[in-house]
Amino acid sequence: MLEPPRTIPAHLADLQYALGIGDRQIQKLRKEYNLDGSSIIVQIKRGEYDLLQSVCGYLTYQRDTIERKTKTDDNGDTINPAVETALLKRTQRFKLELEIEEERKRLVDVNDVRTSWLEIISLLNSFIDALPGRLSGELASELDVDTAHIYDILLGESIQIRESIAKRLTAIGHHSGDGESSQTTP
Repeated sequence: MLEPPRTIPAHLADLQYALGIGDRQIQKLRKEYNLDGSSIIVQIKRGEYDLLQSVCGYLTYQRDTIERKTKTDDNGDTINPAVETALLKRTQRFKLELEIEEERKRLVDVNDVRTSWLEIISLLNSFIDALPGRLSGELASELDVDTAHIYDILLGESIQIRESIAKRLTAIGHHSGDGESSQTTP
């Protein structure tokens, strides 16, 4: 800190004028210290301040504030907080866009889902339709009953199962509505 050669007393109004700051700011700075431990604003007595020491203290305070705000990176280059903030926001936006794109990749087109379900239902129907023919011969020989009679019983049961499944799928279709979006999550 610059050491003033002597003390010059000044009233609060004179100090306000010299520093270009208000009464509240002076009162606040009177209670604070510079990084070197010296007072920022030096009060001699009530309403009277040391003009030289206060101006030197205030200039040191301003220099310290600028040094604290001006940071350098590992290479010694000055870091501009506004540029760094903009870079951070841009990076955060880019990260969010990547996350959204990943979510889009996970979406499945509703038409693809419908096609898959129709294939599954078709396969299920073919298995159910094949059951009476496959099992009626085996059961007839085991139970010593007419093959046609067992075939009719199994066919009736398979028809009831398919009708029950159709009703449940129709109910599910009504719950999902016809106006759904063109994509869904798996």
